[in-house]
Amino acid sequence: MLFRSAQLPGLRAQKFQSDAPTSADLEEWGFNRPVREVSLTVAGAAAPVVLRLGTDIRRNVYARLGTAAEPGSSIYAVGREILEELPLAPASWRNRAVTDPLPANARISRLRLTEVASGEVVAEAEFPPQGEPGITRGDPAALKASAAALRALRAVRYLPGPFTSQVTAAGDDRPWRHQLQATIAVPGEGGAEQTSTTTLLLTDRTGGSEQFAGIRELDVIFVPEQPLIDAVWTLTHGPRDPGPPPERKP
Repeated sequence: MLFRSAQLPGLRAQKFQSDAPTSADLEEWGFNRPVREVSLTVAGAAAPVVLRLGTDIRRNVYARLGTAAEPGSSIYAVGREILEELPLAPASWRNRAVTDPLPANARISRLRLTEVASGEVVAEAEFPPQGEPGITRGDPAALKASAAALRALRAVRYLPGPFTSQVTAAGDDRPWRHQLQATIAVPGEGGAEQTSTTTLLLTDRTGGSEQFAGIRELDVIFVPEQPLIDAVWTLTHGPRDPGPPPERKP
């Protein structure tokens, strides 16, 4: 398992707590039942290093470094944020690449954004091998940004469980509102292109940095990265955005 934690490589002690803890100390600091145990393979070490994290009744966090057989005697106080960087939910450790990146010789030849309920086309573009995209509807920059995001589709986080017909989040059931469909062309033998289609379903945006997306074929629901969220917002709501209010004249 690869760590996504940005805190772990730079974990620093805020305070040296003890190098001879008693049984009562270890119980008070939560080491009878550590909240996290992280096994680290270190180059040159004979055995994996084990980082154990415990907490006291005030939710202070303590670290203990040792091995599987010998937990170590030195105890350090560390920042509480390390627990957030080491979540227990399996979905938190899933590879952030939702799909494999497209090879360099592949291209998105067509992009279409539609309303799920009505089938109405919201935005559409064709991307020829050379030259500028043929935009039939929608903001050109947002369509290009959407295509770029789909070349290497990544998740900020995944929702647990399989793909469902709607997303339940924050106590609300959120239906799939839009469908983003990309046609992918890859050169084949004799110069002929082989095509495939990727279909992404999207809910309405639920906040400045959150929107849910799902791919039925991959049985997955996730929050996409911000560039795709912003591009889809421009395509769906840009035409209705009145822009900044007129400047008042003195």
